[in-house]
Amino acid sequence: MTLRAAVRIGVCCLSAFAMPVAASAQTPPTEQDLLARMSRQPAELVNYLELTRLYAAAQRYPDAEDILVRAVAVVRSLRQASQTPAGAPAAGPTPAEQDLVARVAASPNAIGNYLDLATHYADARRYTESDQTLMKALALLRNARMGRAAPGAEAPLRVGGDISEPRKIFDAKPVYPAEAQAAKVSGIVILEVVIDATGGVRDAKVLRSVPMLDQAALDSVKQWRFTPTLLNGAPVEVIMTVTVNFTIGN
Repeated sequence: MTLRAAVRIGVCCLSAFAMPVAASAQTPPTEQDLLARMSRQPAELVNYLELTRLYAAAQRYPDAEDILVRAVAVVRSLRQASQTPAGAPAAGPTPAEQDLVARVAASPNAIGNYLDLATHYADARRYTESDQTLMKALALLRNARMGRAAPGAEAPLRVGGDISEPRKIFDAKPVYPAEAQAAKVSGIVILEVVIDATGGVRDAKVLRSVPMLDQAALDSVKQWRFTPTLLNGAPVEVIMTVTVNFTIGN
């Protein structure tokens, strides 16, 4: 008996359709990779922020908070060691900064936007602004842990009409659970996903369940990445329906 798991994506309806998928050129780092990097490079901010992003995507909010607090400490240490005075005037905003600020404004409940902006500020040695941005991200994580939306956050927009469907650019195939294989369980799990302004899957919930396959489907779609969805030129969060098809063939 051979096994194949095919993933199809459907938007706002239950019918599936084919979509070209471009595989990522580089596998994202795992939790173990990032913890090892942090141990070897305790002053490298990007490792803390990538691990925060990973934990937040997995809804491990206490872990994300802990790592982000450590990231804030790294930024403050860098600020103290820097020769740039905390109150020194900054140069005018670059196009990259303007884009990141626009993303934060468009999707104030997307943690990745704050982490990207904080990284930009830190790279520019603007540690005070990086610190302030990370503190906003920390407040966002605490709100998420307590089940509250970020202040001023707008609900994601549903794909359809003027809201174009995003294109998937990173696909993670589902792992067929061994117990489901043994029981010859197959079927289609239908999920509703929230895609943040950067194209990452911020949240996912099962709409139609196949109990032995639901978790595998969730684990798969939470790793998917899409092109950002734009509304009036600004990236926004969107909701769409996706399907994960588990088939056991002869």
